[in-house]
Amino acid sequence: MRLLNTTNCDPNVYVKALAIDKIEHELIECSSVKRGICRRRILGNISNIVEESNRKLVPSGSDGQVTAFVTMTCGSDICENKELNKQTLFLGITPTVREDTQYLVAGYDLKKGDQLNLLSNAFQGLYLSFTNAKSQAVNQIDYVTAFDYEKYVYFVIRQNHANSPSKLARICKDDPTFYSYSEIPLNCKTPSGEVLSYVHDAYVGNPQYYLAEEFHGSTIDNIQLIFAVFTDKFHHEFTDYSTSGICVFNMEDVSKQFTNAHRYCNAGKGIRGFDYHPSGVRDCTLNALTNFECGNEVNPHVFGSEFPVEATTFIHREKEFFTSIYVHGVKGTNVGFIGTSTGALHKALIINSTASKIFKTIQLTDDGSPILQDKKFVMSHASSINTPTLFLLSKYAVYKIKVDHCDKVDNCIDCVQQENPFCGWCLKSNTCSRDNECPEDVTLIDGFKQYITYQDSRSCPSILSISPNQQYIAVSRNLTISTQNIASSPSLECVFDIENVQRQRKKAENLES
Repeated sequence: MRLLNTTNCDPNVYVKALAIDKIEHELIECSSVKRGICRRRILGNISNIVEESNRKLVPSGSDGQVTAFVTMTCGSDICENKELNKQTLFLGITPTVREDTQYLVAGYDLKKGDQLNLLSNAFQGLYLSFTNAKSQAVNQIDYVTAFDYEKYVYFVIRQNHANSPSKLARICKDDPTFYSYSEIPLNCKTPSGEVLSYVHDAYVGNPQYYLAEEFHGSTIDNIQLIFAVFTDKFHHEFTDYSTSGICVFNMEDVSKQFTNAHRYCNAGKGIRGFDYHPSGVRDCTLNALTNFECGNEVNPHVFGSEFPVEATTFIHREKEFFTSIYVHGVKGTNVGFIGTSTGALHKALIINSTASKIFKTIQLTDDGSPILQDKKFVMSHASSINTPTLFLLSKYAVYKIKVDHCDKVDNCIDCVQQENPFCGWCLKSNTCSRDNECPEDVTLIDGFKQYITYQDSRSCPSILSISPNQQYIAVSRNLTISTQNIASSPSLECVFDIENVQRQRKKAENLES
């Protein structure tokens, strides 16, 4: 993201990463200012800089990707009773072409101090360094996103390397030595078997009921899934020749594979270390340690290449490059919001872990520039009805998307055929709307639903037949109209629109006993 406001602003300043310290209610901003420092800002007034790091922490140019994540850890100390008591900033950084050793992943204590001294100094041992001499420029490493799960911090990694292009890395929150930093492959393929090698974004969250049930979750709260965007190309410039897809991974499966990788290494099998790290790649050493998941100096930095996490796409498209993903739950189902390299946003109903359907596409960017990974979901309480809102970024703009938007249509069939799980047909108001906007809820009246969703398309009120189906204008006869899904009501009317004749309304008589 580039700052383009020219008022009192250097247009050549690049914001590399943003994160929120929820405890201090502050924004952590890392940019190319002063060759790559990080600064604290007051959330209520981001022009107010509280303090800044006393050395550069991120690359200063326009190249290189930085992922920032804030969570609680033990810091650089040994945890007493495993209490996570230090607010910590983790940075995952794409190494750039420089001669000095760089930090790929580093943790910084967010306790306030003079000029952010603690931010830059407290974690002298908590880093994974990178040496340019041991890697070529083609071996690019991008830390795509970060999140925490149980006692670990996870990073999603994309690497321009034939042997392991997409990976998951994790670090124990109570590991002051960083020995626990380890990686396993993250593999995604289409139903036809085409491998999508490169991960470009990921969203981690709780699935709604139907997807949670598929992954054997007893409740939606005790299961977490990774929804990840993959393509067969490293860069989005190759849109016309790309295949993209989204795979979903269960965090329980991820945890098991990391455990298997550490157990395998401590049995003296497999390898540890990485070709870009100063210590290089070495064989694992047999040892009798039983508490190995948070690392040890005998086998640090395990690479579990034999223990990938694998999945098949639930949606994939040819000649399209997916760039971002957000997933929102509604009424037991999940909806994916998928950004593309040409500035489009797809809304997709996720049917299960291997099937979905796009029900709406919006073109957001006028110039066809990509939708970026950056996104933020908020629940607006401006009115009596809560409005879920998604904020998305392109290179030059911020977009505000109403998550549960309903298109205006004039009949029930058109409404439910959109297959938009946020919307349904409200019989009371004759509108396509959210259920909380319907004067009546989904209760039954005379056995008929008053709010009809895409799952109840056969419940739409409709006319089956009219007898007689044609009539001389000079002859008067009663019309018999056969209907379905219409409740008997004294107020039920038939409305006749005849050309050059004033609209006629007649009370309906129920002929059924």
